[in-house]
Amino acid sequence: MTIKDIAKAANVSVTTVSRIINHKDENISQQTRERVLRIIDEVGYVPYAKIRDRILSQTNRIGLIIPTLNSAFYVSFASEIQQRIREHNYSLVLVLASGSPESETSILNDFAGNRADGVIVFSGSDRIHGSLRELYEQGIGIVALDHYPKPAEFPQLYRDSARIARDCTQVLLEHNSAQIGLVLRPDCNQPLRDAILSGYTGALTAAGIPIRQDFILCPDDAFMENFRSMADAGVTGVVCQDVDTARVVYAAAATDSMQIPADLSVISMEDAPDALTLSPALTAASTDVGRMAQLAVQCLLSQIQHTAVPFSSAQVECPIRHRSSIRMRRDGRPKILVAGYINTDIILATQEPAQVGKTQVASHMADLVGGKGANQAYGIASLGGNVYLLGCLGSDRRGRTAHEALTRAGVKMDGVSFRQDQPTGTAYISLYPDGKTSILINPGANTAMDSGYVRRKEALLQDAACCLVQTDIPMDTVLTLRELCRSRDIPMILSPAYVRELPPPLLQDLYMVVPAQRDARKICRGITDPEAQARWFLERGAQNVIITGGADGSLWATREGIRQYPAHDYPCVDCTGTNDVFIGCLVALLCEGRRLEEAVPAAAWAAAYSVTKLGVQNGFPSRALLDDAASGRLQLRFSPDPSA
Repeated sequence: MTIKDIAKAANVSVTTVSRIINHKDENISQQTRERVLRIIDEVGYVPYAKIRDRILSQTNRIGLIIPTLNSAFYVSFASEIQQRIREHNYSLVLVLASGSPESETSILNDFAGNRADGVIVFSGSDRIHGSLRELYEQGIGIVALDHYPKPAEFPQLYRDSARIARDCTQVLLEHNSAQIGLVLRPDCNQPLRDAILSGYTGALTAAGIPIRQDFILCPDDAFMENFRSMADAGVTGVVCQDVDTARVVYAAAATDSMQIPADLSVISMEDAPDALTLSPALTAASTDVGRMAQLAVQCLLSQIQHTAVPFSSAQVECPIRHRSSIRMRRDGRPKILVAGYINTDIILATQEPAQVGKTQVASHMADLVGGKGANQAYGIASLGGNVYLLGCLGSDRRGRTAHEALTRAGVKMDGVSFRQDQPTGTAYISLYPDGKTSILINPGANTAMDSGYVRRKEALLQDAACCLVQTDIPMDTVLTLRELCRSRDIPMILSPAYVRELPPPLLQDLYMVVPAQRDARKICRGITDPEAQARWFLERGAQNVIITGGADGSLWATREGIRQYPAHDYPCVDCTGTNDVFIGCLVALLCEGRRLEEAVPAAAWAAAYSVTKLGVQNGFPSRALLDDAASGRLQLRFSPDPSA
């Protein structure tokens, strides 16, 4: 007799018979179930005969397959399972799997030989799902426990490791740890490793932090050396796979004279009782192991006893349990926000200016990160400043290169976004033998930094000590930043370039304006005398005016008077961006508490020094040189003979 004949004899559908045979009959009445089972028994239907045999040969044993006992989590879970099945008169058969699909399949085949009525398994491989499905169809209870969700025909209970890794990384980010490492178990199987990495890298990418492969470690023979390299690179937080890997990190930190959490914040993706015994107590994503074991046993027994199965797939919540291993990393340095262009500078060294109809061959080409905003932010960061950049990049190779270079320099890139619809801005710079340049700019993604973009990033102004703004970005955006700074009493420093006029509201009560002399001449409508230019800006509301780049040096003007600073005669290799170097050094010094009387001449010296280097960012002096310039200790001379 076929299943169709049974359905006809019982006056039910074929689907109903199939559901009863496969124990998926929780919504079918007891009367219908008994009628169908009686007919199946009478005719000796083979699938039912197998089920009947299994029922008659129940062993009251539950199998538990786990990958290791070297993890406090698995030990705790096995103990909870054993305690709960004893309450139902079942005994536990505990088996360790090697992690290979062949090993797990062999163990499952053993359980299929009537060694257990049900199996709870931590599945390390997708390849054993076929074996689990076969056992489930034979009437053996199955609950698969996993570290990430998978499509399955049998009940599944899982901890979402990708989400846990993301949450743990996010906690460190929220505590101002920007350089975050990851430590995985050496026996972590590849699917689980991939899940953890996806959560970890996803959180960092969303925060605009590049992924560093040398920050992803496992406790092996080279761990201490790799950990020390990671510490030297500035790591401030570590996500650990479990308490055991966290213990290794604690030991390595102590060996390297690092204190937790003063120097390093640590968080674990799994909790365990001994997390509390570590000093300091370990912050961890806590799994309620007792609840997880209860759900697994409940689901398994419902299959064995042919009652309603409580779930087909369920996620175990793993909230973060905050303890003492993490602390907020408050940056005591004043916060500086810089808004402006981020470009790739293509520098072409040529012998003479381009002429219409004439082809020239460049003697040298350089591809560097540039743009006024990027240059000044880079300089401030390289001098130790706490600087945030506001701007836009294309989602192309040049954009990724610029983002990585600026991040590596210490610029916080929270205010920088990638645009899919526009390329990264590019400046084509013709460099002549005397060091002078001509520049052609393709703004690209920089044009996306409109007023709406700034307002969406307004939170970056929180606690800012000053805001440094370039006029290469749209003027409406500049005015919006001026409005936001005024409403928060944040001093604004304006670096005007590429414009011929400034709207009157922009200069009213402006803390400082720093134009190069050539730009001041355009803005001041042809006024050529620097002192007269300075008075023009003061009359319109600026509190401080610094005009740079003249043959006679720079000047600083206030309503109280004007001070002149002499030029420095250094050999010129590239005069691009001297104003950017001036402003970057000036702002770095001012935000450290230096007086303008000290900062202005030091910045003027730095701008002159920068022309001896190729590229703007290469031209920033070291911190030691700038300090010497600010204190008046610097005596720097260049020989006319490069070989001297």
